Amino acid sequence: MPRDHRDQIVRRKTAGSSSPGGSRKLLNELAALFLFGFGVVILLALLTYSSRDPSWNAAGPQLKAENWIGPVGALLADTLYQAFGYAAILIPIGLFALAWWRLVDPRPSFSGARLLGLGLLGLSLTGLLSLAATCTPQ
Repeated sequence: MPRDHRDQIVRRKTAGSSSPGGSRKLLNELAALFLFGFGVVILLALLTYSSRDPSWNAAGPQLKAENWIGPVGALLADTLYQAFGYAAILIPIGLFALAWWRLVDPRPSFSGARLLGLGLLGLSLTGLLSLAATCTPQ
């Protein structure tokens, strides 16, 4: 069989077949991209937080949010800082880590004990950072 004819057959077979592994890899990459993008949005909202921004529990003469993400970022940052304090900065870091794991290992295995430990670590860091904080975000 001539070489050109074999190359055409191989190209036809590979172009027409979509393997389940290829679509799973694409979904993992899309999930990683979404997690990374969401982490960037949350990080920018937290870093540009201003207590003067309009939020759920703040009213004042300022109607326009100074937050780089806009009014949604102001509400998000205010909610996260009130719920978790300075430990809220760990949320985008965790999203970046999840995005990385989706790219490197599409099926990471987490046991219940590890997830419980991670939750307790986050809770204890929230308390520790509130004790160690000497100033509040502006």
